[in-house]
Parts: sequence; structure tokens; C-alpha cells
Amino acid sequence: MKVAVLSDLHIGPNVRGKDLFDPPGKAAIDDDFLDQFEEFVIREDAKADYLLVAGDLSESARPDELRQAGTVIARVAKALGVAEDRVSLTIGNHDKFWAPLDFDPGDTTGITQQMAYMPISRAPGLVAEAMAREAQLTSRCWSVTEQPDIVIIAYNSTWADGPKVKPHYGAIDPAHADQMRGQLSYLRDDDRFKVLLVHHHAWQYADRIQLPDFSVMDNAQALLELTADLRIDFLVHGHKHVPRFQVALTGDRHHLCVLGAGSFCKNLESVLQGEALNQFHLIEVTGRDSQSNRSTGNVKSWSFTTTAGWTRSRVDVTGIEHHNPFGCYATPEEIRDRARPEVERRLAGGSHATWREVIAQDPTLDGVPAKVVLSVLEMLQAEGTLDRFLRQDDGDCVLLGKRA
Repeated sequence: MKVAVLSDLHIGPNVRGKDLFDPPGKAAIDDDFLDQFEEFVIREDAKADYLLVAGDLSESARPDELRQAGTVIARVAKALGVAEDRVSLTIGNHDKFWAPLDFDPGDTTGITQQMAYMPISRAPGLVAEAMAREAQLTSRCWSVTEQPDIVIIAYNSTWADGPKVKPHYGAIDPAHADQMRGQLSYLRDDDRFKVLLVHHHAWQYADRIQLPDFSVMDNAQALLELTADLRIDFLVHGHKHVPRFQVALTGDRHHLCVLGAGSFCKNLESVLQGEALNQFHLIEVTGRDSQSNRSTGNVKSWSFTTTAGWTRSRVDVTGIEHHNPFGCYATPEEIRDRARPEVERRLAGGSHATWREVIAQDPTLDGVPAKVVLSVLEMLQAEGTLDRFLRQDDGDCVLLGKRA
């Protein structure tokens, strides 16, 4: 199963493609952004079964922006081979219409909050149709979509956000978490792939640039505890335009994969130069580990630039590797000991091998995260089992033996 992920389109005057919004704004520097995306999908065989969009579909919740966002998402889905009823969206802070909240910030009836959702709920096309299938815009703030092989829980983390809230950090109400925990308790023992889709992030990420960021979700611990209780496999979010992938250990020693999707097509702020590029991701789910029952697979990420188009992401350029396996969370020392015999056999006589050849003999190692693989190879190099190793763009590593 393949799940495509994008976020933070910001359809409006600040998108980078001239074909993304009419009329194009000053930020539009690419003539054929969507054409290039369609060509990339064919070239990289990036077809998918589902599409997740993690909020900030528009720049300022204007009806024309949201209508065009629906058109763009529909074209992306078509390129990926995803039916429109298999597209799941969540709302971002840029998708709320601030005027009613600014007019009556003290309203306790909930009427102004519902008015703030009118543009996204009524925009003609895919966006309104997707929102109509869900309950995120009601006082419940969450919805669940169930398919034979996947369960997608979407949560509206903007429910408490307003024009005077600075920064727009989002929140989860512990009462909402308790409600989901109670009504979705049957999912704990469900072997379908389970995703929690939100807009805001639940961690304060470290950045290489000195740009203070206080937009982490309020009451994030309640969200993380929920993922452990329901045995959620992936937390997918947007908001922050720097992409990230990590595996976190939440309550009850539950391993949670967290994908921060970055921005798909906004012309990014100059301060992010060298830190982030526009992103597209594909979660490839291969199954579940027979012993731990953890989901296994790989996250592939691609970046876009005007000069090169869509290329495989590099962590030193955009904050995320192209190839991020998940599912095997043994310690580096344990993985080293399991891999060593096969490495020694393949490198006997000073030849070379690849990491994929090594894990072919122990398929459970295919889910070892990329950073852990590097740690394992560094340990094998330090002890003399291999001479050196070379990383490749596709996530594999070439292992070189010591010559006699």
C-alpha cells in the first residue's frame, strides 16, 4: 500500500507556480509546476493508493483560493492514480476565515467559529466534498475514515485558533482526546495501517537556522498518549515548512512514526534557504512485523527546485532523507551483531557488497531507520569488519572490504 502526503499548499498569491493560482502573484516563478509534477510521478513510479493533505490548503481562506486548492489537489490525485474519495484533508490555520472571530472575539455560542469555517466548507469542488465526508468542522473536531487496509483519523488542531492568537500554535482539547479514545478503542487491536492526520506539530523541532519557533501544539502530550492507546502507526502533520521524519517512543513503549510534510508548493521564505525545499512524500507500507506487530515500510521524499525540478531529497539540503525505512527498532548494537556475519561473508577477500544485499538475508533489517544504519556501519568500520562505506542517493550503502 502506498500513501502520498503533501501539506501547506498555501494556494493564493504566494505559491511558486504560475499554473497554481489565477492571477499569479509576484512569488510565482515556475511556468509549469503541475506539468513537472505529473512527469515526475511517471518517472519515479510514484503512484499511490491514498492521498493525505495536512492543512493550509489556502493562503487566507478566500473562496477563490479554496476553490483553486481543490482543483490543484484533484489534479495531483489524478496524477497519482488516487480516486477523489480516497483523498483525506485536514484544516490548517490559514484555512480559517478570521473576520467573524475578529468581529466578536468574546462569542461563547460557537456561531462565529462556524462562520470561520464557511469558506472551506462551501468552496465548490474537492475541498468542500472532502470536508462534507468528515466531522472536523463541527464541535467534535475529529473524523475517522475507514478503508479495508487503512484507518485515517483527522483532527482539527485549529479549533481554538483565532486572529489574535500569536503564534498560531494550534491545540488539542483533552476532552477531544478522551472522546476519540473511547469511541475508537476498537482500533487498538486492529491490524490495518493507522494514521493520525493533523496540521500542527507535537514537538519543538531543532533548526539549523536561528529562527525561534513557538508553534508547537498546546496539550500535545494528550495527542501523543492517544497515539499510544490506539496503536497509531503514523502521525502526519504540516504547519512547519521544514520537513522532518522521526520515530518517537510514546506512552507504553509505543513506537510512533512522525512525518512533518513541509510545504508542497509555497514559494518559501528566504530565511529557509539551505534549510528547506518544497516537498512530496510517499509512505510505502509493506506489512507488519510478525513478532512486534509494528508496521514496516519506507518513507520516500522528493524536493523541488526551479533548476532541477523534482529530485530525491537530501537531509543536508532540505532536512529529510529521500529514503527513511521504519519498523525495526532494535538497538544499533543488536543490529550490528545480527548483520556482522553476513557482512563478513560478503566482504571476504576484500570485495564489496551493499546494505540491501545484507538485509536480503535478514528481511527484518529492512525497517532499520536510516540514521541507525549509518551508526551500525560506523561501528562495523571501527572494529575492522569493513574498510569504509559509501552512501547512495537511493538510501543504499556500498560496503567496501579490506584488501589483503
